[in-house]
Amino acid sequence: VSRWRRLAREAIPVPAAVEFDNDLSASDTVVDVTAQDRPGLLYRITRVFGEEGLDIRTALVATQGVTAADSFYVRDAAGGKFADAAAMKRVRRRLVDALASS
Repeated sequence: VSRWRRLAREAIPVPAAVEFDNDLSASDTVVDVTAQDRPGLLYRITRVFGEEGLDIRTALVATQGVTAADSFYVRDAAGGKFADAAAMKRVRRRLVDALASS
């Protein structure tokens, strides 16, 4: 972890971004998350999904340098697409806040 912190300090910061797409999959909502990679990143993301009642069906995780670009195929508690605009806004805010904190 100390080695990673040194490398992360020297890198250009990557702002967190969260996008939802209900057109890419017939049965799931795709949530694309881009952020600066660091230890615990996936834990922070999946914790928010769990607390919001979202079920992760598939996760595609990619890292290039210090940038993590991850896609999560999720369903809501009823087993359908996550389509509530207010809930999406809340989840986006929670994810960005979780990824911005150290």
